[in-house]
Amino acid sequence: MFISLILCIGSCIKKNNSNENRIVVTGKIQNFKDSSAVFTYDAYELLSTTQKPLIKINPDGTYKMIIESASPLKGFFSFGKVPSTYNFDIKLVNGKDSSLSVDSYDFRMVYLWLEPGDSLTMNLDVEKMQDTIYFGGRGQENNEFLYQEDNVFGTYKNKYLGNYYNITNREPNDYKKVTDQFKSEKIKFLKDYSKNHKLSPALVHVFTSDYTTAAITSKIYYPGGHAGFNQGKEAVLPADYFSFLDSVQIEDHIGDKGIGYYYFLSAWLHKKLELVKSSQPDQGDFYKYTKAQLPGPLAYEFMAYALARDFKKSLYEEFGEKCPYPDIARQVKKRYQHMEGMLEGNQAPDFSLQDVNGKMVNLKDLQGKYIYIDFWATWCGPCIKEIPSLKKTEEEYQGKNIVFVSISYDKAADHDKWKNYVVENKLAGVQLIADESMRTLYNKTFNIDLIPRFILLDPNGKIVSGNAPRPSSPKLKELLEKSGIK
Repeated sequence: MFISLILCIGSCIKKNNSNENRIVVTGKIQNFKDSSAVFTYDAYELLSTTQKPLIKINPDGTYKMIIESASPLKGFFSFGKVPSTYNFDIKLVNGKDSSLSVDSYDFRMVYLWLEPGDSLTMNLDVEKMQDTIYFGGRGQENNEFLYQEDNVFGTYKNKYLGNYYNITNREPNDYKKVTDQFKSEKIKFLKDYSKNHKLSPALVHVFTSDYTTAAITSKIYYPGGHAGFNQGKEAVLPADYFSFLDSVQIEDHIGDKGIGYYYFLSAWLHKKLELVKSSQPDQGDFYKYTKAQLPGPLAYEFMAYALARDFKKSLYEEFGEKCPYPDIARQVKKRYQHMEGMLEGNQAPDFSLQDVNGKMVNLKDLQGKYIYIDFWATWCGPCIKEIPSLKKTEEEYQGKNIVFVSISYDKAADHDKWKNYVVENKLAGVQLIADESMRTLYNKTFNIDLIPRFILLDPNGKIVSGNAPRPSSPKLKELLEKSGIK
């Protein structure tokens, strides 16, 4: 009996812990034609990755979604889009009123805030979402807030003003003023709503942080955006335009605010370092500067996130045995261990691939020079967009100690399509096509989940950069020159 009691207690504890982390969303979705819907979400925990579970929608519209999470999460359902005309009034920078009519799309999206233990009901009619959406159960008030907040601040008018008109037409100080006003409006809305509704403290914390950091990053990116929308004509910035960077209040952690906080820190740190380098060109590298600017654990959390886009040996080694934060180091190893094959100095996997003439080409045949590899496909729009820049780079480095290799991810059934594209578009360099087994090898070794992807190898076939800059990026030339290719 004693043993049975112990087993029962252990079983019950496990079950209760599981239930504490379980999130259940049920309801009915009417007039949705598909038999399933994707729920895209991110959890508010260190190094979480975007999840996209497929949720079955029954013939009668009912559904049930179960997610296990120890942290709050925010996500969305997308139920398609329909053409729509938006009519709204705005006040121009000259003080005059103007009416606009814009043809665009109504994106039928519903955002959800979910926390461990929530049992939420969400019903809606896709054709009449505004009139039919309903939230009930545990998590009701949090999600009613998200829906109301999006209706107030996510309107097409606000998107037009924030993403185009204000950036294009307002002078620097005027832009800063309207950006801070918009932030204050959102914070006031959140505070007023919280007085009459019981919102999660985590939700209030995240949204307050998002409102504040979004305003800061908008002001940082304004000069580039303004020039981009005005045929390269740059705004004349007051000498103190970036003074707001010095008064930014930094919090202690990234994880509980989501990856958006990492992007904010990245923008803030890069701009600050850029300004410092204008008077001190010999300033140290970015991550050394990061460790000097951010409090201990935050600096390491930041570098942990940075590894996803800047996976290099010197940064990864920050989380070795001497890392002052072993908990963060363990999470980094768990998150990135499968990418260790990409680190500089590792030998790239050998290949024997077919070129457009049917000849087999081996990696060893190309060694003796640096090798810049482009993983691409004829069906990949962003890949095709890089081709003019790649051609220009090939011409610039013609005769230098580098060979350019393009490895196609086109399927075997599209072999002729790939070959014709290469010939018709006069693609230079070494043009190869990878079979399924080689694609699998590259994906595992170099952690390729998206193309285009570029890799630089040294004359011995060892990795210089497992995620090299694109041909369209000025940073590629910096990398090539740093490697001794001029």
